[in-house]
Amino acid sequence: PEIESGLGETIRAAQRSAAAPPVAGADPPPRWTLRRLVGWMGERFGRTCCRETIRAALHRLGLSWKKAKKLLGRANPERRQAFVEQIQDLLAGARHDRHLLVYLDEAHIHQDADLGSGWSERGRRLWVASHSPRLSDKLSFYGLYLYNEGEVRLWPYARANGEHTVDVLRRLRAEWPEDKLIVVWDGASYHRAGGVREAATALQIDLVPLPGYIHAGRGALALAPRGCHLSLLPSHRRGSQPAGGCFRDPPQSGRLRRRRPTLGQRSPRPRPRKTTLLKVDAV
Repeated sequence: PEIESGLGETIRAAQRSAAAPPVAGADPPPRWTLRRLVGWMGERFGRTCCRETIRAALHRLGLSWKKAKKLLGRANPERRQAFVEQIQDLLAGARHDRHLLVYLDEAHIHQDADLGSGWSERGRRLWVASHSPRLSDKLSFYGLYLYNEGEVRLWPYARANGEHTVDVLRRLRAEWPEDKLIVVWDGASYHRAGGVREAATALQIDLVPLPGYIHAGRGALALAPRGCHLSLLPSHRRGSQPAGGCFRDPPQSGRLRRRRPTLGQRSPRPRPRKTTLLKVDAV
């Protein structure tokens, strides 16, 4: 018990140390591996054991080997909390059809060869010819999640920039000429461009920027109840927390479907439908 307790304290102390702010000029401490723990046990307790024994002890202590995640040192918890409180008001307004709430983000696809998988001779690599495109050879998709409708729109463009972002806002306003529009998006440079902000003002579209370094799912994570992943974004019309599923239809780039009448005037649906959004960030 003494050895096992000391083992758990050492691992948890290392975990706290790794999450602490880094010290300028100092190297991060090495991670505890099973091999290092074998040596540590011999030095501290004078006992020799195999790695599997230590692994079993760590599992009994409720510890597991896992891939580390970055803890963003420049994140501002106060700003993130303020954004979460703000988004709750926006969600409440969308649920009562006071405005149309849209989350917008881009995915950038590098136009290189699609490697995939396939059958090949044993002992030989499966080569796929590439024309070695430049890093700038990308195709950008503007993805729009319509919270009021529980629907997704993917609009392709040659690249994501200020001009195309303005065009996306104009297309959105053209489809919803009389509704109050609120767009939530991140702090990309073309989102912050003066021309884009001026166009949004002229189109009467309110822009809600995400706070910087809002890790893991970013702003759309706040649209999900209890911190669900972005792939399970809710639709207020089809239930607050979908359990899964797939696109009802392939994403269309055409006209956005009109919303139903305001709350309390809708005809009852025989069966609630669920929407799943799969967000892909690619380079």
